[in-house]
Amino acid sequence: MVSLWLKAIRPLNILMVIATVVLIKFALIEPLLFRLNALMKTDFRSEIGITDFILLLLSIVFIAMSGYIFNDLNDVDTDRVNNRNNPFISALNPDLGLKIYYILTIAGLILALTVALNSGNYNLGILQLTAVISLWFYSTYFKGVPLAGNIIVAGLVALVPLTIGIYEVYQLQTHYMQVFDDFKNFNFIAFWVLAIASFAFLLTLIREIIKDIEDLEGDQSVGLRTFPIIAGAVSSKVLALFLSIIAMIGVYIAIDRFVPDLFSRVYGGFIITLIFTAGVLIVIAKNQKDYHRISQFIKMITFVGLMYLVPLAYMLYNEKLVIN
Repeated sequence: MVSLWLKAIRPLNILMVIATVVLIKFALIEPLLFRLNALMKTDFRSEIGITDFILLLLSIVFIAMSGYIFNDLNDVDTDRVNNRNNPFISALNPDLGLKIYYILTIAGLILALTVALNSGNYNLGILQLTAVISLWFYSTYFKGVPLAGNIIVAGLVALVPLTIGIYEVYQLQTHYMQVFDDFKNFNFIAFWVLAIASFAFLLTLIREIIKDIEDLEGDQSVGLRTFPIIAGAVSSKVLALFLSIIAMIGVYIAIDRFVPDLFSRVYGGFIITLIFTAGVLIVIAKNQKDYHRISQFIKMITFVGLMYLVPLAYMLYNEKLVIN
């Protein structure tokens, strides 16, 4: 029974969420501030303490878990047709699942509000509230609306790095804008966070389209109107390929203009190669198993892209990279 509840909250996806938040703070924001201090002879530091960081991380994790549970509760019919292993079909009590959804959601919002108040701006809690509302509308109304549900899911994935970035940048602005005229808005940090969020958004959107092609039969049987159902599998493939091209161009531009060191060029070239490979696999895919493998492959690409922050932090701490 415990294993089924773990399956319901998607432990690997939750680990990815945790890794994203931790890396954004400790492998991106803090190394950028360290490098900036070395260049400007200043002493700027992250203003989110470890306690608030843990509370913020837990709020994001709880809301993500609640979203997965609520999504499974609303996917029982389609998952039964698509032969997906939905724990609420075979064993778990849906009523208990709904109660746990509410508990996790409320806990996540309370933690978010706590950190927001500690930061001096309760409006920051709107980020997690937006996530909760978006998850509910996605599972209840927009899952079967062409592309709308896909965009919502991709936006929620992008919101994970954006949330920690916005909390951090707000705190930095509040504490240092009086003495930091050249970078008073800390736009350089915002740019890096936005770049990572954009990468996650594009790859997740591609993956969601592929998953909709995979689930076409089951979605159609319960009356959903996803993009593959409306436009067809071929048109959906074309859209996924178009987004893949945009992602490859985005990675190339980011590496070429902002981190033109040899290691970053090689790493960026590897990411571009992986995305290109995903595109080839999309072209030749023929059945559900093919699309499922592509979906998993794209998730792996997202993880590999995120892990670039580890060597990036090393280069920043060791002054091997110039901030552009």
